[in-house]
Parts: sequence; C-alpha cells; structure tokens
Amino acid sequence: MNFGINSNVTLVHNTNIYITTVAMNAAGLTGVSFSDPVYVDLTPPEINFVYDGRGEDEDAWTLNEVAANWAFEDVESGIKHCEWAIGYTPESTDLLPYTDVTTNSAYIDFPYSVLENHTIYTTLHCENNAGLLSSKSSDGVKISNRPPLSNSAVVEIMPISSTEFSAETGFLGVSDNARLK
Repeated sequence: MNFGINSNVTLVHNTNIYITTVAMNAAGLTGVSFSDPVYVDLTPPEINFVYDGRGEDEDAWTLNEVAANWAFEDVESGIKHCEWAIGYTPESTDLLPYTDVTTNSAYIDFPYSVLENHTIYTTLHCENNAGLLSSKSSDGVKISNRPPLSNSAVVEIMPISSTEFSAETGFLGVSDNARLK
C-alpha cells in the first residue's frame, strides 16, 4: 500500500476540502478518485460553564453528593463525547476518574467522610469530531455540615466621621450608622 503526504497545504477554518487521488498501473492506465468533502474545524469545543449544583452555581452545601451541570457546544464539527471527573483540586480525579456523560448534568453520592470540610471541584473534558479537546473546572463547592465556630469571632468598630476630621478607632463621629469589621 502506498500513501502520500502533502505538508504544503494550509487549512482554512470552516471550509471543506476534497482529496483527489490519481493512480496509474504498469500499463499506463490511470484512474481518478475524489473524496467526499472533509470539513476543516480548527477550534476546540466551547465549554460555556461548569456549575456546582443542579442549577445556578452553588458555593457550599451539607449533602454527601456531588452534583454539577454544564453547557458546551461545537457549532463547526459537533461534540464527539464529554466526560467528567471530581477531585479536591481543579482538573484532578481524586474522587472520580474521567467518566463519559451524555447529558448536561450529573451527580454521584460519596461517603460523607471523603467530602467533609473539603472544597470539591468538577471538571468537564469535551472532544469535538475534529479530535480537538477542551477542559473546564467548576469554581468548587465547600461541603460541611458543621456550624461555624463562634468563639473565634471578633467584632471591631470601624471609624466613621460626619466631618472632615477622622474619627478615632473605636469611636463613632455619627450616631445613625456604624461600620463593623
């Protein structure tokens, strides 16, 4: 089997190319063959967002599940497949290795002990029909069912003055407003 390579071709995004093959046998007879159009897609899929939760992006919850939803598209060649992973850092697979998904959302339950007091990230990888890849991670969700500790809270009065002179720390120059730190 013989093959040929032409590396002097410049592909143009969003165009069709056709491949023409000319074969000649030992008797000098030739045959010509034309390919169907091959669409040129030079851009990876677009992942619009990856949200923690089942709707709008959530930053914290108390459940022992990881839920995420996302939007992606590739208007040129279409999406071949997408897969999701879950980990303790963006792009990591500490909790769930990359697994194929066919919908715009997914969820999975874990033992609470592996989620508690961690920020969990969901990552989506998508490949288009041109073989180009995109990846995007969520901004993470903090999972905890513990109330905040109140013994470490500090309240400090910040100065506010109704005149051109600065108020001293701990004193208010106005009586109808307060700033707390």
